[in-house]
Amino acid sequence: SVVVMAALEPAAEPGRYEVTLATGFVIHASGVVATNFHVVDALESPVLVAMTADGVVYPVTKLLAVSPFADLAICQLDGAEALPPLACVSGARPGQRIHALSHPDGGLYTLTDGILSRYFVHRADGQAKTMFTTTADFAVGSSGGPLVDDRGNVVGMVSSTLAVYAQDEEAAGRRLHERLDDSGDEPAGDEATAVSDEPLLPGDFQMGLNMCVPAADILRLIGGEASAGQ
Repeated sequence: SVVVMAALEPAAEPGRYEVTLATGFVIHASGVVATNFHVVDALESPVLVAMTADGVVYPVTKLLAVSPFADLAICQLDGAEALPPLACVSGARPGQRIHALSHPDGGLYTLTDGILSRYFVHRADGQAKTMFTTTADFAVGSSGGPLVDDRGNVVGMVSSTLAVYAQDEEAAGRRLHERLDDSGDEPAGDEATAVSDEPLLPGDFQMGLNMCVPAADILRLIGGEASAGQ
């Protein structure tokens, strides 16, 4: 099941709090939830809770596992039991139809669909990770939401968006180095596109890239076990 992640943060006015919404999903019936690391990180004395579709609210008691670079966090909900989990599967292919279920801009349980567009390798701080983009729309509040296939299996997690602007050819050449992979398989290492962190130059907006964490990273973080029926 997909949940609403809500963090209460102290507001500028003393005694008041601001609510920040994000998304997560159950991966074990005992109340284990997957979401983005940036959803649970960098909050000052937060109160973090998860709400199910039927309105039941569970406090997040602890983080079971995190991967800041992969932007993943596995949380334990207090008092949760018999929650329906989603199964994670790896190996989704470019062109495959997928669906995003999340809470963009407070629009709870918004379903969008599209395809898995491409895999690429993101490099930063001497590390590299494989990610993918999708044509399924999402926005602020969607962080941590599942991307599922036509059978309801999780193939990835919403992570971030990147706006692409028009720029001169020299700058574009510095930023992107393409290497084609005609096999159609999930790429790894140098077989995928390398994307640097060099900032874009300002210009006319062209498109938005919807960037996702592959389910393989979730499985790796939880020890490689799918969650269906557990």
